[in-house]
Amino acid sequence: MKYKRDVIATDLRLGEGCIWDQARNKVHFVDIEGFTIYSYSLHDGTIEEFNMGDYVGCIALNDQGDLIAAVRNRIISLNLSTGKQDTVMQISLPGYIRFNDGKLDPYGNLWVGTMAIDQTHPKAHGAGSLYCIKGGRVISKYDGFTISNGLVWNPSGDKFYHIDTPTQKIDVYDVVEEGVLSNKKTAVSIDEKEGAPDGMCMDGRGQLWVAMWGGGKVCCYDPGTGTKIKEVQVPDPNVSCCIIGGADKNLLFVTTAQDEHKNPGKVYVFTREHIQEEWY
Repeated sequence: MKYKRDVIATDLRLGEGCIWDQARNKVHFVDIEGFTIYSYSLHDGTIEEFNMGDYVGCIALNDQGDLIAAVRNRIISLNLSTGKQDTVMQISLPGYIRFNDGKLDPYGNLWVGTMAIDQTHPKAHGAGSLYCIKGGRVISKYDGFTISNGLVWNPSGDKFYHIDTPTQKIDVYDVVEEGVLSNKKTAVSIDEKEGAPDGMCMDGRGQLWVAMWGGGKVCCYDPGTGTKIKEVQVPDPNVSCCIIGGADKNLLFVTTAQDEHKNPGKVYVFTREHIQEEWY
């Protein structure tokens, strides 16, 4: 399968958290270590920058069209028209912990994970948690993760998929009710030669697209069988996040991070060579 590849952003330290904004025809993404949220317009190719002053783990779009950002240990609402930032809530976290990946669930609640900023910290292993936040308060919390990462719900909302990166697995849970997970199982086991699973999204067929940190690619898995269906090669090794977007759902946006040689991270957009061939 052939793709057209373009670069829409460069010079990122830790590019992450890309989300598609259908109403604005934009893709939003973050530079976690650059403390910045970016908005790229597919209409005219312009990029807006919003400095958040600290680590930006993830972003999500609420019903009002504002961005919800998990910044270090705070949840912040960002008005994209005015740039105004309002703190929604703050969680008490140890100084060595920060927010990481997160998304809104089918109920409109924000699920966001945490991890140690420095993975060589003596308490890093198992120090992460996964929070479900509703109306400015935590309604549930799950502990024992190391790098809480890629998360997504199936179309019916009764299954939740989640990655704890060092485990090399995608786990699936039953969604019992709002904020409640149970019956954890392994949906996909990933060989280390593929890279470490990071950010994740789901296509219209329920297939999981996973950014492979250190693997230089995005892999697509069938969560029902655990098998890899296809992959998209990315020029950078540290692939961190992916999202399907575009008016015709024919675009795959991919973020990357700086590598060991200090080559900067980027944001790529992959387009199918034939427009009628969508990602799903």
